[in-house]
Amino acid sequence: MERYRRHDYAGAALGLRAAADAQPQSVEARFYLAICLLLTNDRPGGVQLLKDVTASGDTPYLESGRFYLAKALLGEGNLAGADLQLRIIIEMHGKLEKQAQALHAQIIPRP
Repeated sequence: MERYRRHDYAGAALGLRAAADAQPQSVEARFYLAICLLLTNDRPGGVQLLKDVTASGDTPYLESGRFYLAKALLGEGNLAGADLQLRIIIEMHGKLEKQAQALHAQIIPRP
């Protein structure tokens, strides 16, 4: 995680991938690996891992995982997928609710 904190996302990804492979149940390792992949232009890999993270259920990474997944899906041009993730975040009423509402309003204009 030291490399992650120093913004060396490619270097951090190596260690996080090893951690995720050694402990596949580790939602934390998969979450941070997904972020590293997104930040090193591996959007498909990051999206898949974020889908895995969100499918893991009620973990400390669920809301953030959905938020980053929505942003990654927007980057792919998948408005429907991003819309779904943002609506779920809004319904969760968590710490990212306001950010999700603002982003949702930008991509899904109200009539």
